[in-house]
Amino acid sequence: MTAGSRPAAGVTIGLVVSLLLMLLLAASGCTVPQVQPPPAPTPEFRSESVGYDDRVVFRFIPDTSQPATYFVTYDITRNGNTVTSEVQAVYEGVVRSGPIEFTVERGPGDAVEIAITVVNADGVEVHMSRIAVRSGVGAENFTVESTREMRRD
Repeated sequence: MTAGSRPAAGVTIGLVVSLLLMLLLAASGCTVPQVQPPPAPTPEFRSESVGYDDRVVFRFIPDTSQPATYFVTYDITRNGNTVTSEVQAVYEGVVRSGPIEFTVERGPGDAVEIAITVVNADGVEVHMSRIAVRSGVGAENFTVESTREMRRD
């Protein structure tokens, strides 16, 4: 080819076709199939409260050995006054042998209560309950009140 001359039509078409093929191959490598993660577990939870002279221990135990992450909203009160509360606190690796647990100090005659909601990583409420532990003088006056709402599937 000399200066000012045009390339042959076959060369131009071949070049365009080659470029289009390269674009198609590059574009096909860019699309990654979307893989959905498995759904978060929705085990049943059971609650447990243990009263001692100086403290109360609340446990919320999933019926599974599969570790999972949960978002926990709770309010703990002693004699009607808030001791601690959190909204959507993250608890990771929760299993039957490693439950969600709270220990609250108390004195003689104190009433300790917890209201709790547990949500899995998909946003599904898996547990909601309110537990009150009240004691008077002597073990015969020790009472535990518990209310539980069924989870919403």
